[in-house]
Parts: sequence; structure tokens; C-alpha cells
Amino acid sequence: MSTDAYIQLMASEMQRMRSDVAEMKAAFKEISVTLSKIALVEERQTHMAASVERAFKEIEKVQARLDKLEQAAPITQRTNRWVEMGLIGALGAAASWAASHWGVK
Repeated sequence: MSTDAYIQLMASEMQRMRSDVAEMKAAFKEISVTLSKIALVEERQTHMAASVERAFKEIEKVQARLDKLEQAAPITQRTNRWVEMGLIGALGAAASWAASHWGVK
């Protein structure tokens, strides 16, 4: 192979390598942009996971309060019944007293 042909071949190979390097740079830029987007998505998911965790903790607190109320419900119902019966008795006594006091037969 002559020197000119060899130089021509080397120049051609260098041009092809420049082209490949330029394509690689473009690909790396795209990869960089994609990785930035992935990092943003990951950050949002982390915030969302933290929000969900806080929501579950609040739900657990509400569930604990609800359990206490459900346990107290029979006692509350019994107390309400006693208060109702007491009011009915008091109203009956008041009506009886009013009837006897005003002479209603």
C-alpha cells in the first residue's frame, strides 16, 4: 500500500471515529436528560410514599379512636336509656303533681 493510500485510509478512519464520537456525545446527552427525569420521578415517588405513610398513621389514630367509641357504645346506650327513663319519670311526677295541685282528676 502506498503512503498516500495509507494516509487516505487513516483520514477516512479518523473521520469515521469523529462521527462515532459525535453520535456518542449526543447519546450521552440524551442519557443525561433521561436520568434527570428519572431522578425527578424518583423524588416525587419518595414524597408520595411519605405522604401515604402519614395518611396511614392518621388512619391508625382514627381507627384507635373508633375502636374506643365502639367499645363504649353499649355503656353509652345504657346511660342514654337511664337518662330517658329518668326524664320520663320526672315528667310523670311533674304531671302527677300538677294534676293533684290543680285538681285535675
